[in-house]
Amino acid sequence: MITEDIIRQRVHSVLASLFTEPKNADGFADADDLIQDLGMDSLDLVELTMGLEEEFVIVIPDPDQAMSDVRTIGDVISLVQKLLPPSDV
Repeated sequence: MITEDIIRQRVHSVLASLFTEPKNADGFADADDLIQDLGMDSLDLVELTMGLEEEFVIVIPDPDQAMSDVRTIGDVISLVQKLLPPSDV
């Protein structure tokens, strides 16, 4: 079973790996906006999608649509929770 805290830690880890300058995975907050606060662009969002799929062994159907609804780190965590098999959540 994967708790919300574990999902959060793993999402933060994926995010931290996307930046060329090292970022502390503990430095993220659920309310951080991916574009405005973290400065992510469309390529970063594609890399985030791929990183999440790899980290959680999930498939994000129609990633463009799914990610268009995602604004914050909290939204990313919610998306992962929805896509994990029920036995994992």
